[in-house]
Amino acid sequence: ESISVRRLSDEFCVSSTSIVKDLEKVEQELVQQDILLLRTKSGTRISAKEQRIRSAKRKFIFEEIMSLTQQDQIMDLTLCTKLLSRYEQQAVARSMIDIAQEKLGFRLDTNYYAQIFISYSIFIQRIKKGHEITEAPARPVVTELHVLKTYPITEEIVQWLKEEHHISISDLDIRWVNARLSGVY
Repeated sequence: ESISVRRLSDEFCVSSTSIVKDLEKVEQELVQQDILLLRTKSGTRISAKEQRIRSAKRKFIFEEIMSLTQQDQIMDLTLCTKLLSRYEQQAVARSMIDIAQEKLGFRLDTNYYAQIFISYSIFIQRIKKGHEITEAPARPVVTELHVLKTYPITEEIVQWLKEEHHISISDLDIRWVNARLSGVY
């Protein structure tokens, strides 16, 4: 969504000049992730492929958690939940993971759990706002064969999302959900 510098200035109780300087730093970080910061008279917003936006959000949250966790320490799920507090659908993300663990007969260690929890929380938030993936990255056939193991479970999760939460997702987003699950499985 577009947001004005003035609104940010008012919300954070700092000068517009400070906001502009901060946005310049944000822009430098986003450009490295192939995300543009668009500034118009109506406000400032980001522009990128949906997959890049999700990835940038995940990276930001993951770096925040790691900066607050001691080196070589297992990720703190309580801290993870607190940092994700702005993502209203955390319970849905947890249930998606629970379904996968039950159906596939495995338990994620804390770090893998946190990684997929962050990804699914962002996913649910973005889908609820109407943001879908519009193009699929090309993957080697070997990778595609690997994700077939988890695909039936992903289909069950997608059906559960539709029935229980009225969330319908595209085929490309189904592949995205499955790739995350396959990655931790």
